[in-house]
Amino acid sequence: MPESSFDARALPVDPLPVVEFVKLQPEQLEKFLNRIIASIQGNTAMNEKLNTLKYLESLCTNIEASNILINGPLMPLLVKMLRTLKPPGLRVQLASVMGLLIRHATLIEEDLAGSGIVAVLTETLRDKQDKVYMHFPDGCQRTLFARF
Repeated sequence: MPESSFDARALPVDPLPVVEFVKLQPEQLEKFLNRIIASIQGNTAMNEKLNTLKYLESLCTNIEASNILINGPLMPLLVKMLRTLKPPGLRVQLASVMGLLIRHATLIEEDLAGSGIVAVLTETLRDKQDKVYMHFPDGCQRTLFARF
């Protein structure tokens, strides 16, 4: 699994430990995720996007956090970005976050299947960039096809 070292000072939010993240009230969670999404999706520097994704990696190994993140507005955005973006460094981080979410989530709602995730991840597994494929968490390939 890739090392999830991020620069807390460069994040668009105050980084919450996973125990605090999972306890956020719905309104707080929405505000928090909107800032994360704006950083990843917006007109921000590549380093900010990568740093924010590395922070998300630190949350993804917790079951409760994974369930929140995979079934919220973040995952469809990650699917769309992995489908359309070409920079290998960004694709590595996107694949890593998505793979960790799939691996650690215990509840994946049906809506996610309609996002095109299976096609995007299948294509990612065939990516000619070895770095992208190699950063898919170990065992995620089997998990992907077993879940969807």
